[in-house]
Amino acid sequence: FIVERAERPSATVIRGVMSIFECWVDEKLFDPRLDFAIRAWARRSPATRRALDEADEERVNAIRGMFMRHGYEEEDAFVRARVLYFMQIGYYSLELDEPMSSRLPHVAAYLRSFTGQEPSAGDVEDFSRYVEETISRNR
Repeated sequence: FIVERAERPSATVIRGVMSIFECWVDEKLFDPRLDFAIRAWARRSPATRRALDEADEERVNAIRGMFMRHGYEEEDAFVRARVLYFMQIGYYSLELDEPMSSRLPHVAAYLRSFTGQEPSAGDVEDFSRYVEETISRNR
């Protein structure tokens, strides 16, 4: 779903990144335990490694495309895409068990750091509402 979210039309780059963030919130969109297991398997299986590398490349390219649609130059878009994607994969790989309630107050800073732009209060409110609704629905 990361590719689908990155390819969604978005009015602003902030909204585009928020669409991708939805994958980190809803495990129906991205299952970190499954991803972790596949990455562990890929250490022992060259075929799995190739498939994983292709999936990572497809995801990074989709995120890069999202940044480019919002006016970022190709290299900047590529680096921002890698930082956004691999930071989250690293977060899961380190098995940081930080509740969403601890991360959510920093959403504006995360959006600013990934985009270089200031999110509006409405952006933060909309994403916070999405998180709360998703957590409630998945309980």
